Amino acid sequence: FVADVRARHTAYFTELAKQADYAMAGPAQARWHGLIIREYQNMRVAVEWAMARGDLLAAAQIAVGLGLHWRGGRMLSEGREWQKRLLAAPDALPDRVRVRLLDQAAYLASECGDAAAARSLAQEGLELARRIGDHRGVAASLVWLGAAADISGDFETAHGYLAEALEIQLVRGDAYGVAVARGNL
Repeated sequence: FVADVRARHTAYFTELAKQADYAMAGPAQARWHGLIIREYQNMRVAVEWAMARGDLLAAAQIAVGLGLHWRGGRMLSEGREWQKRLLAAPDALPDRVRVRLLDQAAYLASECGDAAAARSLAQEGLELARRIGDHRGVAASLVWLGAAADISGDFETAHGYLAEALEIQLVRGDAYGVAVARGNL
């Protein structure tokens, strides 16, 4: 009985996180941030339980869904720890989920001033995104490579990465991606 309740709990919060992943970048972001703040403890329990039973996909989907929450400066160290644990198993996640997780891990590393980690994570994300043809992932990885270069004081390299990311997002018609690239240029 308890295992069934935990499985349904995890499934519910996995779906909520998938919705939050996109909604927190849209016009209802304030409402979604409030919801995630209220439900964060439940999401934490779902991630820990999913990891404990080896369901890394569910844990990763929740972590990806919490990315914009963590980007808001909340629970950065916990977010980085979850990402590190999930990324430690390179073949356990579908490539597109891994690209998203690498994207968010590179961002959090750059926010914490860890240029070496940001560069390494973004480079891995870039290589994987290019290999699978994930243009959104390529652009995101380029942004965080640019951020890592910026943190290191290499402004010319940073500009090159960010300009390439902007070009990709303009072609894709991704307004949010364009704003992120332009905001970092």
